[in-house]
Amino acid sequence: MKPERTGSRLYAAVITVGVSLILVMAGSGADVVVSLENGVPASPGATSEVSVSLDWTDDTPPSTLILGIGYDRTKVTPDAAWFEVIQRNRSGQPIREPDGTVRVNRQPVMPAAQLQEAGKSLDFNVIDAVEIPDGEGALLVAIAGGKDPIPRGAMLTLAFRAAADLYGTVTLRGLDTDHPAFYGDNPPLVSSAADSSGNGLFIVVQQGSLSVNGCVPASAAMDVSATTDRRDGVMVTWTPETGMEYRVFRRAGSDGAYLPLGTEWVQGGSFLDESAPWPAGAGGCLSSNLPPVVSSYQVVARDRVARCPVVPSGEGVQGSRAVGSLFSMLFSCGKRLVGAGQEPPVVLAAPVILLIMRRRRR
Repeated sequence: MKPERTGSRLYAAVITVGVSLILVMAGSGADVVVSLENGVPASPGATSEVSVSLDWTDDTPPSTLILGIGYDRTKVTPDAAWFEVIQRNRSGQPIREPDGTVRVNRQPVMPAAQLQEAGKSLDFNVIDAVEIPDGEGALLVAIAGGKDPIPRGAMLTLAFRAAADLYGTVTLRGLDTDHPAFYGDNPPLVSSAADSSGNGLFIVVQQGSLSVNGCVPASAAMDVSATTDRRDGVMVTWTPETGMEYRVFRRAGSDGAYLPLGTEWVQGGSFLDESAPWPAGAGGCLSSNLPPVVSSYQVVARDRVARCPVVPSGEGVQGSRAVGSLFSMLFSCGKRLVGAGQEPPVVLAAPVILLIMRRRRR
């Protein structure tokens, strides 16, 4: 059976079964639980397979299932070219070939052999015109036909293709009555199930996710701190981990953006921000009270080999450059003003003159 992308026939089935489901739904438990595999490794631009497991919580197994999954169209798209069923052993683990590849029954949009024996068919549709949330599409997979129940623990596999420039985690949102997807002015699209007599069964779909670029999310940098007692800048420190690299970001004020410092990632556990703002006043020179300028710092961590995804260290820690001694402030301020072509005040001239005379003696 070839995949259909119009969604008309399956959409009508979704509405019919979905409305029946809402009418018969009662209680807080779930009759049918569909779980999408979580944390599936994926590579940008490549197709990744997400396993779907099926189970029920009472003695009324489903005979018909319409599974709906919402996805961000800017990040992933369903691969409608084929539908796979992974062969698994009694423990539920995938059966592998001698070379390590997973053994699958790959047929164009066909259900597993045990579903075929029950006289069931499978339909596969993609609906892109979903209004809420914006930019989301819906994938609908229907297992229908025949009177025999769907075998307990049936495992399906859905294929998604990640965007070529994508890094990070992508959520695949299961569609149920609490989390529907809306299709124009029509009733919402939801997953639904029915028993062999056509009675609706309450269903819950647990979401899954793809970890794009095939790497496990990095741990955030721990024990991040920033100094407030150094004149030469702000020293940001953290506890480094093997195989990780880090970069420090700084934000001025409470509503600005975090901007990277330095030109490269470091593998150690410290970074000196020599560009930290001087205490308030004439460029860090004289003022009435010389209050420090406080900045917020974050440390971003990533895997040194895979280089994804980037994880910030949290809300940020505060640090500031210290005022220093009176003589060092006068010396530094006078030196900077002379270097900028300005005439320093008399009180700043002495340390500058001493510096010039010392250089001439050499």
